Formats: sequence, structure tokens, C-alpha cells
Amino acid sequence: MPTAEAAVASNMFLCAPQNVNLSLSGTTVASGLSFQWLSSPNGSTWSAISTATNAATTQSVTATTYYQCAVSCGTNVASSNTIVVNYGTTPLGGNTISSQTLICSPQNVNLSLSGSSATSGLLYQWQSSPNGSTWTSITSATLATSTQSVTGTTYFQNILTCATNTAVSNSVQINIAPTTTNTVPYFEGFEGITLNNQLPNCSWAASNLPTICQTNTISGTNNRIPKTGTKFADFRYGTATTGDYFYTNGIQLTAGTNYIASADYVTDGAAGWSEFSLLVGSSQSTVGLVNIASLTGALTNTVYANLNGTFSVSATGIYYMAIKGIGNGTPR
Repeated sequence: MPTAEAAVASNMFLCAPQNVNLSLSGTTVASGLSFQWLSSPNGSTWSAISTATNAATTQSVTATTYYQCAVSCGTNVASSNTIVVNYGTTPLGGNTISSQTLICSPQNVNLSLSGSSATSGLLYQWQSSPNGSTWTSITSATLATSTQSVTGTTYFQNILTCATNTAVSNSVQINIAPTTTNTVPYFEGFEGITLNNQLPNCSWAASNLPTICQTNTISGTNNRIPKTGTKFADFRYGTATTGDYFYTNGIQLTAGTNYIASADYVTDGAAGWSEFSLLVGSSQSTVGLVNIASLTGALTNTVYANLNGTFSVSATGIYYMAIKGIGNGTPR
């Protein structure tokens, strides 16, 4: 008596017409065995597949179909278990995942799915919405993942289609970070950044990020080290001849009050750094900047030093501190 233990399918869930490879596992191996694959639309009414008389067969599946194999040895017949290849089942939408949910504008976010179906032939369509209720399909986003540029508060979801059945992933909301302002005293040590070349918040700015103006989460070559903690900002060599700048977020200052601004700095010791300055202005630009303190000439200290100066403003309001560096192509 032969044995025909387990029928195996290469794919048991389909969303589009596809060939499926059927085979047997644990079946008697003997000379003279004959095989007959059978199919059924419901698991009870069976039809022999005239062309499927080997231990393995490939079948085109266009609807949910059950399969089994009859293995014969002379007059003795054994039947395999029944397997079902499902076609057009309702998919699982899962959850929409974003690489970031609070961003500076504009910025790219990477979208993906978690807990969703991964059935062969599944179709994907990403959609966006400004309010979470009115949705628009993104014509270029028809994969399980997508990268999108976000310039304002935006919701994303994915419609998954399996044949005529659909499911929608749970949406994710991407928010634009609000404007950050501070009052005095104000300190920034860059310990809040999580990635290289990330500014402390969305209200900071830099003139040439990340080519010249950079932030770092670990120490680097050329004496790029933090004074305390593990993170810091630096200027790379080859700045603009007139200098490159970091600009803080807005700081509330009061007219007639004397303030002290200071910054700790270190160089790689090489010749070429010619200016390090602190300035203040009413915007994040060089227009109207007022110098607070400057170091010029050959700056070569390889241990941290401090630059500071006293200043006041003529009108109460929001101001921005600027940190300026000038270095030619020689140093780091």
C-alpha cells in the first residue's frame, strides 16, 4: 500500500492569476507508482487533471482551488491530504509606518506597512490627505513602500487590493514642527540631536548644511570632539570667503538689557582658520547682523577655548544668534 502524506503548494494565497507548483512530501518512493492530481472548487466535488500525472505539477490558478493527489501502486490507492490555494481573499491592511511623524518642512518621509498582508499579486495604492478624511491617490506610489516629500500636515494610508477585495491600512499623521523660540538664559549643547547634520530643532538654520556646517553625534578625525557630552557642531574647511553661519532659533530679548553671549570652540591645529565670531540679528541672514565678539587671524588651538562678549538690543523682540566661521581649504 503506497503512502501519500502531504501535498505542498509553492504559494497558497494569490491575488492575481498565477502558476502554482504542486508537489508531494513524504510519499512512498517505489518503481511503478502512478500519480493523479485532482482539483476541486469546493473541496468536495473532484475532477482529475488529465495532464497532471506526475509527482509534481504546475497549475494555473484563477480562482480558489483545492488540490489532492492519488498515488497508486497496482490496485492500491492512497490519497494525499487536501490543500487549498486561496484566490482573492480579503487582505489585511495593517498599520502605516513613517520614518518620522514630526518634521521640519519640507522634508522626505519613508512610508511602509506593518502587519499587512504580503500575498502574491497584491496591489498597493498610497493615498494622502490634508485632514484625514479627504483622500487623493498618489499616482507614483503603487508599492508597499514609498518616499514622499511633506510640506504641511499630511495623513497617509495605503489601499491594498487582492483581486476584487480591498483593505485600507491605518493612517499615519505627519506634522510640521511648530516654530521654536526661547527666553534667556538659553543654552545649546547639541545633545538633543539624534542624527549627524541634524539641527537642534526646526527653527535653527545653517548657511551650508551639511557640506560646511555640520553636526555630529560622535567624535571624529581632525580633533572633532565635544567639550562635554558626545555631540557637537562644526565648520568644515573651505567655507565661503565671507564665512558660513549657524543661526539659533529665535530668542526673546528686551531692549536696554545687557546680555552675554559665549561659545566654546576648538580647531584641528592646522593653519587656515581665520575667523570665529558671535553675532546677533533680527533674522536668520547676514543682513543687519551686529558683531558681539570675534577672533581673527590664525586660530590653531587644539583644546577648547571660549569666545564671549556683551551686547544689548535697541528694541524688544525676537533675535537670532549667529555663529560664523571662516576657513580655507587647508584645515579640517
